[in-house]
Order: sequence, then structure tokens, then C-alpha cells
Amino acid sequence: AETENLRIVDSAPISICTYTRGGRCQSIPLEWRDEWFGVCTSKKAKFFGARCHMTTTLDQMIDTWLLAPGSYDDRKPMAALLENRHGLSIIGDKGYVSEDLAARLWEDDQHLLLALKKDNQKEPWPDGIQRILGYLRHRVETAFSVLESVFDFERPKSRSLAGLISRTTTKILAYTISFFLAEILTPELSN
Repeated sequence: AETENLRIVDSAPISICTYTRGGRCQSIPLEWRDEWFGVCTSKKAKFFGARCHMTTTLDQMIDTWLLAPGSYDDRKPMAALLENRHGLSIIGDKGYVSEDLAARLWEDDQHLLLALKKDNQKEPWPDGIQRILGYLRHRVETAFSVLESVFDFERPKSRSLAGLISRTTTKILAYTISFFLAEILTPELSN
């Protein structure tokens, strides 16, 4: 029960088309197109598309999610992602380091942001805390990994913005259903 208010946050790119074809992509209106060019630093790759931001529980259940244009920094959609939520402790990677964001989340809804610290920060986490936060953060990465390997999450092959949204929603729904089926069937399989 003490982990009931603990969430892990991360984002993953969802390509609409190749980066070089992004300027000609008809799925995104011309006036919005520049916002959909993004960079995924963990994969050292550029992409044209959306970024799926999500929180998970410690057992890798997707709690909330949203799609944002690919150029949006991980911190930008946090307020929308946590809308109508209160008193959560949120573990994020180094992309969520921001004193301003942490203060705003606390002031607005008493959310405690625990972001992994960068190596060159003035006040790093103690080694044990940094290691524990990193260990727990792998759980949201595992959720994204399952979405990618089982449901081909990062390449929806949609031909419109509505198609991107519906295919992303369908894949997250399928993940959620498989999560519940695993919860239901696991005790039966071990007996």
C-alpha cells in the first residue's frame, strides 16, 4: 500500500514516416509540421512523429498516457499527463531534471518529482538512491519494450493523425488486456 502513489514516467518516439520525408508528410497539417520533428537521444536517432508520454505503476501497468509532437521536451507535457491527479511520487530519468518543474508539480498538486540526477549536477543523489531510482525506472522501459516488441508500437503505419491516435490507443489497450490476462492466468498456471 505504501507504493500505491508511486509512478514511473518516460516517453518513447512513434514514427509517422522517415525523418527525411517528414517535410512532405500529409498526415500532419503543414502549419504544425515543424513540431513533429524530434530527437530520441537514447537511440541516437531523429524521427518524424509523436512522442508517447506515460506513467506506469511499479508492476508495469500503464496508468496514464498522452501523445505529444516529437519535438516536445519530456518535461513539457507533464502537467497534462498528471491532470486531475494528486499526491503522486514520480520517478523519471535525467530528461525530467528541472527545479522549476518539480516546484510547479508540488505547488499545483503535491506531486514529488524524483528525477535521476545528471553526473555534473551540484547536488547529486547519494549513490544508493540514484541506483534504486534507476532500478525502478527500468520498469517503465520494460513496458515500452513490450509495447514495441509485441505490438510494434513505434511504427504504427498509420496514414493520418486520426489513424496514429487510434492505432496507438489500440496497442495500449491490447497491452492493458494482456496485462490483466497475465494477472488472472498466472496463479492458475503455477498450481
